[in-house]
Amino acid sequence: MKMSRWMMIIFVIFIGAFAIFINETVLEWRMNQKVQKALQPLQTGDEVTFEEILPIAWTEMYAFEPYTPKETATEAVGQKIKGYRDSVNDGTLQLVVLRDDKIVYYASGYPSHYGYVINDYYDGEPFTPETVFQVERNDDIVYFTRMK
Repeated sequence: MKMSRWMMIIFVIFIGAFAIFINETVLEWRMNQKVQKALQPLQTGDEVTFEEILPIAWTEMYAFEPYTPKETATEAVGQKIKGYRDSVNDGTLQLVVLRDDKIVYYASGYPSHYGYVINDYYDGEPFTPETVFQVERNDDIVYFTRMK
């Protein structure tokens, strides 16, 4: 009887952890689908803000260059970035988006997965929803360069 009670507790904990993992994965997938849809009509020469691209409310955005150490990114953002991975490739996207000092979106991976690259990296000032980027489209990847 005691063994079955422990098995039931372990089973419930496992199911709960699995549900949390699936929920986060589904939310990230939905966000990426919405971003992909916003990227589709963009053409080389267009000027856009990420307020038009990201389907969430946000106040600041950080794009870190490849190989940026976790400590450097954490210091810039002002908090621990859950799941931050040191990039292992020159083309890796490292994007952290905040709303009122709370992380609301984090993307880390290859441009082919996300469909875009930000060519300008964190230089001491985060991007804002008003920051304008120029678009360059090359095949299935959209490259964003901050307008000066």
